Amino acid sequence: IRRTLSGLHCDWLRNLSEDFWISEFYPNLDGWKKSITPEDIRLRLWSLLAHGAKKILFWQYRAERVGNESNGHGLVEINGEGNERTTEVEKMLGIVKKNREILRTFKVRAAEVALIYSQRSDLISHIESIEGDSFTSMGTYTSHGRNYKDSLSGSYALFWENNIPVDIISIHEVKRIHSYK
Repeated sequence: IRRTLSGLHCDWLRNLSEDFWISEFYPNLDGWKKSITPEDIRLRLWSLLAHGAKKILFWQYRAERVGNESNGHGLVEINGEGNERTTEVEKMLGIVKKNREILRTFKVRAAEVALIYSQRSDLISHIESIEGDSFTSMGTYTSHGRNYKDSLSGSYALFWENNIPVDIISIHEVKRIHSYK
């Protein structure tokens, strides 16, 4: 499911505006757990562009000197030197520059399918996953604190794997569902 998240995020944002951009693209960590490869970066960046992202902000260009985003979290090393991820992004930027006009006018194929997102269901999923003596206690989330979003991601993955464009619409716009196949 992880590899489909770039598309899911974009399709979700595109529902708000076709002129959306990605505010934090992490060039070296996958969910703060493991380093990603140049191939991972290539897949994610092309996926973001294919799903209509107009701009992508790398976080961070250079890693912080101290803190949880230090030690290789940047696109370049702490001393400013490039690495294999830097090289991959430079290659991609060359392709993007050559195809600037195509990308500027690119429109994502209209979706035939929509998934409905309910903020209330998402909130209930989080509340149900809190462990503690009472609702007001300082409980901790169990490993199942993302049940709703995991379900949404899994549903999305079914379509993504079969190259079927998907829109993510709010439960508040549920009447829009009639315009889909």
